[in-house]
Amino acid sequence: MVIKNSANFIGKKSVMIVVITIISAIVVLLSISVIIRFRIFFPTSTLIWENQNEKAPTVVEEICKARYAVYPGPDQLFPLFSPNKQYSIDLENAYFGQSKAIKLFNINTNTYTGTYFSDYSDFVIYCWAEDSSGIYVADYEPGSGSIFVIGGKSSKTSPVKKLLVP
Repeated sequence: MVIKNSANFIGKKSVMIVVITIISAIVVLLSISVIIRFRIFFPTSTLIWENQNEKAPTVVEEICKARYAVYPGPDQLFPLFSPNKQYSIDLENAYFGQSKAIKLFNINTNTYTGTYFSDYSDFVIYCWAEDSSGIYVADYEPGSGSIFVIGGKSSKTSPVKKLLVP
C-alpha cells in the first residue's frame, strides 16, 4: 500500500513539474512579447538635444530671424535642408499617427542619421542653426474646444530644444 501511494505521489509530482514548466515558459514568452511591443509602440529618440532657455518668440525672431516657424507654417516644404546643404530633415507619423517624428539624413553619404520623437502629438519646427549644428524644435499639443466649451483643453508647448547634428 505504501509503495502504491508513493508511486502515485511521484506521478503527481512529475505532472506538477511539467505544468509549472509550461506556465513558466508561457510567462517568459508573454514577457518577451510585451517588451517587443513596448519597443514598437514607444520607440526612443536617437538624436541628442539641448534644452534652450529662450522662449518660442525669441527663437523665431532672434535666432531664426523669421516671422513664423517652418512647421506648421505657410511654406511646409520637406525635406528641409540645413544651411550647409549637408543634412536634411523629414517628418513622419509615429505611434500609429498619434505623434510625429523628425528624421535626420546626411545628404553627402546618403544615410539616415537619427530620429527625434515628439513627447506630444505634434511639434513646432523653428529653423536650422546658422552653423548647421542643429535644428530648433518644441513639442506641441494642440488644444481642443474653445473657451466657451466646458472640458476643452488648451494647447501646450514644451520648452525649445536644439536637436544636435552628430
